Amino acid sequence: MRCVITGDVQRPGQQDNILRLYAVLGSLLAEAFGTWPELQAGEPLEHEAWMQAYEAGPYPVMTDDLVIGFELPPCARRTLPRWIDLRVHPVRFLDFRGPTAWNLFGLRSNVPGVEEAAARFAVEVRRPKFDPVPGLRGAGVFTCQVQHDASLLRDGRFIAPADVWPALVEWAARFPRVLVCPHPAEPEGPWPKTLLRDLPHAVAAPVPTYQALASVDAMCTVSASTGVEAYYFNCEPTFLYRAPDAPPPVRLETPGLWHDIAAAIRRNELHNASTDVR
Repeated sequence: MRCVITGDVQRPGQQDNILRLYAVLGSLLAEAFGTWPELQAGEPLEHEAWMQAYEAGPYPVMTDDLVIGFELPPCARRTLPRWIDLRVHPVRFLDFRGPTAWNLFGLRSNVPGVEEAAARFAVEVRRPKFDPVPGLRGAGVFTCQVQHDASLLRDGRFIAPADVWPALVEWAARFPRVLVCPHPAEPEGPWPKTLLRDLPHAVAAPVPTYQALASVDAMCTVSASTGVEAYYFNCEPTFLYRAPDAPPPVRLETPGLWHDIAAAIRRNELHNASTDVR
């Protein structure tokens, strides 16, 4: 069985992630499937063109082989005959610094049996140890994202604060204060600036995001991973657009994972072959 390792090849800046996935999985897939995987990193588009192609396509990596991709775009998942999509899992409050940043992954596939096989290797995630901060109870927390997060794409453009403002104002009205937590990669971005300027009773969070989530009962975001993590803090999330996908988290290098996935794919092939004969 041949495999192709790829990803969102049209997105600027993703080539390094595709190469990194190949470095992590190459030998594991060769052992599990019996042949070394092919690599297709592709040529990125200009930023505006990628935004338009992300959902609508076409996706340039067309093959009948099994495609294993880092953050496959919707157009790929819609058109490829067999795919496994890998993305960094939204639960990220573990030690996600430096080389451990790829610790936990979420895995989705359109091949029957693959997700069930992966789920048997799920990592148990325990509640994090963050003590509540006195004086924050009763407030709401809003967690920001970087403005060019792919999860914010809708109809070929990124969602802006104006697109969700009525729902955000309605949610914020439940609280005497809203603590705005910027994304650490974009602390001066348009989302925190807009909320702090225009949202009534919004203030900059006096503590880091996870400390804030541990101190309140409710949080809101557009589609950030912190909304999934909020569950582990006993904090009720509200998503203004869509919640991130959160399959059982796995470590890609777990012994046996890819052997069981390969076995599930072969069983599915045998089943399809027997069905075709009938």
